[in-house]
Amino acid sequence: MIVVLAGVLCNLIEQLRKNGFGTAVVSSSKNCCQIFKAANIEDLFDTRMDGVLTESLGLNGKPEPDIFWEAAKRLGIDVKRCVVVEDALSGVEAGIKGVFGMVIGVNRGDQAEKLQQNYPMASVPWICIQVPVFFSILVKLSGS
Repeated sequence: MIVVLAGVLCNLIEQLRKNGFGTAVVSSSKNCCQIFKAANIEDLFDTRMDGVLTESLGLNGKPEPDIFWEAAKRLGIDVKRCVVVEDALSGVEAGIKGVFGMVIGVNRGDQAEKLQQNYPMASVPWICIQVPVFFSILVKLSGS
């Protein structure tokens, strides 16, 4: 199941890139690079922000938006033209604090209610979806 889902996600990201969308993986993990190499997907994203880079650049991690801002900067995209897809509450909070164009909170099975309670009047559009995702992605909105 996870392999199939990962394949679907990889196909989606590849299609986004083929259609001119910039993509970034944003992870707090210091093992992100090794995991992506082991899965043979290190070239799937245009840029990567992970725990190692966050630390070396002296950036604040989630729930602060710094690493998402840095990813958008590396993509050359205004944050208002970006979508944050995030499976951690701290990442949803970072996306909302960062005033991104849209934030998609991925429900890992038990956090939909927490998402609704914590962010009912968010200043940016956001939705909660039920999909098992293991990383955050930042995608440029079309038309920019």
